[in-house]
Amino acid sequence: MTRLVPQYRRLPATAIAFLSGNLLATANGSTVDIYDVRLKTLVGSCNVFDSVRIHGIVARLDNADSRCIEVLVFGSKQWTVIRIHLDNARVEPGTVFYVDDWIKAGHWVQDDKQAWQVALALAHNQVLVMDSTHGNCIYNVQCAERCILYAAALYGDTLQTLVVAAGTVFNKVLVWDAWTKDTEAQVRVQLSGHEGVVFGVRFGKNGRRIMSTSDDRSVRVWNLDEKIAETVFYGHGARVWSCVEVDGDRLVSAAEDGTCRVWRNGETEDVWRLCPKNVWAVAAHRDGRMVAAACGDGAVCVWTVGGRQRIERIDELDTIALPGPEQALNWPDRDIDPGSDSKEREFIRGFALTWDSALVVTNHGHILRHSTLNNSWGVVAAKYGALSGYAMVAAESKAGNVAAIGMRDGTVLLVCGNSIRSAQLHTCSVQWLTVTQRSDNVYDVITVDNSGDIVWSLVTWDASWQAVACIERPTAGMRVASAAVSHDGQWLVIGSATGSVYVYKHGDLKTINGLDAETATLLQVACKWPQAHGQHTVSAVSVDVDVVGNVRIVSGGRDGWVRTFNVLDSVPADAAPDAVCVGDVVLHCTSRVKVTRGWIEQLLCVDGQLLAVTFFRKRLELVDVEAAHIVVSTVCAGGAKLWQVVVGSAG
Repeated sequence: MTRLVPQYRRLPATAIAFLSGNLLATANGSTVDIYDVRLKTLVGSCNVFDSVRIHGIVARLDNADSRCIEVLVFGSKQWTVIRIHLDNARVEPGTVFYVDDWIKAGHWVQDDKQAWQVALALAHNQVLVMDSTHGNCIYNVQCAERCILYAAALYGDTLQTLVVAAGTVFNKVLVWDAWTKDTEAQVRVQLSGHEGVVFGVRFGKNGRRIMSTSDDRSVRVWNLDEKIAETVFYGHGARVWSCVEVDGDRLVSAAEDGTCRVWRNGETEDVWRLCPKNVWAVAAHRDGRMVAAACGDGAVCVWTVGGRQRIERIDELDTIALPGPEQALNWPDRDIDPGSDSKEREFIRGFALTWDSALVVTNHGHILRHSTLNNSWGVVAAKYGALSGYAMVAAESKAGNVAAIGMRDGTVLLVCGNSIRSAQLHTCSVQWLTVTQRSDNVYDVITVDNSGDIVWSLVTWDASWQAVACIERPTAGMRVASAAVSHDGQWLVIGSATGSVYVYKHGDLKTINGLDAETATLLQVACKWPQAHGQHTVSAVSVDVDVVGNVRIVSGGRDGWVRTFNVLDSVPADAAPDAVCVGDVVLHCTSRVKVTRGWIEQLLCVDGQLLAVTFFRKRLELVDVEAAHIVVSTVCAGGAKLWQVVVGSAG
């Protein structure tokens, strides 16, 4: 999901419409903003009205291949036609025209001379056809049912086919023809069933269906031929403002509860939590996949429907097993059948995923690699040192090409392809480790041994493996559960098994020329947040530094919460009392989001999106943290197993 936020104006976004190609028009107060959704940037803007909030944007897309398109904009009792140049998103404002009643819907329609005019549906169930250039009324039609409308929609390309769907304050949708000039029009179809005011009405693409939304928190799909509601959707926790048809079998609704729901085949397919309150409008791209929503906090959210992958059975997953004796491998001393019942049978002790393979360490000390491209096995190393019976394995998640292995004797291996680098970092078993890529062929490795000693080392693949620092443990019993190093190598973040987050600043410390951890500098805590996740394990952390040096830290815990922190030079006025400053920096919590009722196992950042790997009720789910949206959901054997998620550069 892409979230676009105006830099200066934070009024609610109240209207939205796709233009040609990648351009998207949104209303923020009385201003129309133009975004390029591919570049994720604001490319044009124009103030249309004076102190009047825009409630509708309707583009005339019949000339979408030309260099300029006309767009109808309306709000309150005012309307205008602006011109948008597609090559540079320049907006030409038009003359503002006035009518005597509130405008509930706008539409482009051709007159008898095939000239494009503007049709407006008004709040007292009346339609005006206006000259799009001069603003004068060509003709008007009043419905015989003179009720007040909260919503309306227009359908038809010509005056002879113009149809109105009116959502009334009496819980009904009235359908009538607006092509009878200067006379009262009779209601052709009356649709009853809502138990509250109708707030939104939209025609389907073929004009034979109507979608309506209401104060009763429902979305109803009406069949005009049968004059019945063929489908009724419930699921929103508050009033539903708008709904749009995306493709042949999907609808997207926007509601007061701050969510958009994707409906398919009578059920909820997806839920996107976009803002704290009020998603006012929703629009669908003509390609039938992309959807955009106008949010009450001023943001515009764009995403692709049908993107969630859900797996319900284990047999739907690809499965790999250790190779049997029949597979000819250059594998000395392998005399145990992995499928036998012997107590000495070989099994997977640890693994690490890369983009195209899985690195596996067995209890017999073998390091194997399974290629997912051709479903084949290869031997990286056989009977490697002290690996028999013990191995801690971690993968580098950003580059996806390196794995680290900790051994019983304190040795750490770094494996890339079939190449291995090794270093003796500890004098006892490596209990926990992680590896991150700093730059090409340069990796940061954090290791913890059974005695609790923490070592930060730096590996330059073709040159050296050096100790950077030994890490101070704030408490004697602190157990490391997660760690991350910033890309500039200046910041180290550690999450503990008792819920606390610790931040270390490397500063100008020089890397030790060698691996003697005892002579390395002792790096002390710069700031911390005790019990950031209560007593629950901080199972994942990340740290980023932007181009101007701002440091952002994200932590995820077994309590299902994700917390975001900024590292500041001074204590802000709204800082929590449990923020602790050691030296000249302080940790300030900026947000806290509950993303799962289970626990968080891993945090990933892909193309600017923060994703959380979560477990709940024997399901592994990949969650978009900002949108609270489940991207992938698969059945699994539960958190007692070893799990790792790798997301490729293509998403």
